[in-house]
Amino acid sequence: MSSGDNITKRGSSRRKFLAITSTAAAAGIAGCASSGGGSGGGGASAGGAKSGSTTSKSVIKGGGGSSSSGRADRAPPASAAVIVGSITIPSKVASTANDEGEVVVYSTMDEPDLLKYIVPGFEEAFPGIKMTVQGLGSGELSTKLISEKRVGKVMSDATTFNLGASRSIAPEGVFVGFGKDHWLKKECAAMGYDPTIHEKSYEVPGYGNAYTLIYNTELTTEAEAPSKWEDLGDDKWSGQMGIVMQHPAQLSSMGGLFSTLYGKWGHDKWVEVVGNIMDNTPQIISSNSASYRVLLQGEKALSPNYINDLAAQLGAGESPPAQCKWLDPGLLNNTPGHVTAGAKHPNAGLCYAAWFASELGQMLVGDTGRTPVFSPVAATHDLFKVVIPEGTSILPTGFNNPKYNGTAYLEEPDAFVPLFEEHFGGR
Repeated sequence: MSSGDNITKRGSSRRKFLAITSTAAAAGIAGCASSGGGSGGGGASAGGAKSGSTTSKSVIKGGGGSSSSGRADRAPPASAAVIVGSITIPSKVASTANDEGEVVVYSTMDEPDLLKYIVPGFEEAFPGIKMTVQGLGSGELSTKLISEKRVGKVMSDATTFNLGASRSIAPEGVFVGFGKDHWLKKECAAMGYDPTIHEKSYEVPGYGNAYTLIYNTELTTEAEAPSKWEDLGDDKWSGQMGIVMQHPAQLSSMGGLFSTLYGKWGHDKWVEVVGNIMDNTPQIISSNSASYRVLLQGEKALSPNYINDLAAQLGAGESPPAQCKWLDPGLLNNTPGHVTAGAKHPNAGLCYAAWFASELGQMLVGDTGRTPVFSPVAATHDLFKVVIPEGTSILPTGFNNPKYNGTAYLEEPDAFVPLFEEHFGGR
């Protein structure tokens, strides 16, 4: 089955731009040298099975949402390999996953989006596997994975988890590492994925998140809102007219933004601008979605933030009191997937990772307002045209390879945590 066979075709003026955006996101990760992670297979039950090694296959063409072209009414027979989109899951993995009967996923994607799009889509493709999700902030997710690993009570089977935070905790051994010949890595390569978006041995394709400045339209206008990132330090952006944002030390969107700006501005200017921002007493919290809700409620006028919540609302025909203003640089975070080491349902975790990387999962990613990292899906999904003007330049987080004390953000993001905590305060 060729790449994109199960994609709903949508006429969109955004095709060329989104394809470039997705490619740019991949290019931003390409500068990382490989390090960390193991090289083993996907859990004991995977047993080195290879794609295409079985004689019978069960083709899943459904998956919910706009990508659905059919429905699997029952679980595939135990002897059958399962095809989701263009990915073939070996029969042994599929049958053992069906026996496991459950998959638990931790994600930095908001829980309402997980429940509305991801859970129904996965359970339609795998009716024999019940999916349970927890939507967590990146700091909470990091702490949870590490603590569960240390006490020997691992509860998750897979994660979708932003690159900065996930790479910072990978040395704790919380993720399964895959060799280059593992069937899932090979299937993703055969789809045409640029391997740099899941470069580490423990990473598989997830999703992207574009972010820029969002402003409350009842408190300010596009013309009045900052035109440059350094304008966030102007005295007028305080009190109700001030800023709400995630703490950069969470190593998610704001970690990516302020590390990239550190590389762009240099140390002295960065310290000056951040000092001006902090003099205005911004509201700094642990979640991008919570920041967006504060802005919608009119408690703050500005929020540097992901565009996904706004895009989803506008795409649904809603009229929230918010718009985005694209500052230079507009950025896109890579959020890779992982299979959890020591999971109770390792094969179900593999099935989830494969489904999420397939066209079916990636189309539903787009439906949440997040950017699919599989470029043919991004190029055909029309949700983004409501928030991304034609010709907007969006670059991958860390495109300028920012370093603090000689350490690159994309290689060791937690090297920036002392800088962030010194200038933004403790979390």
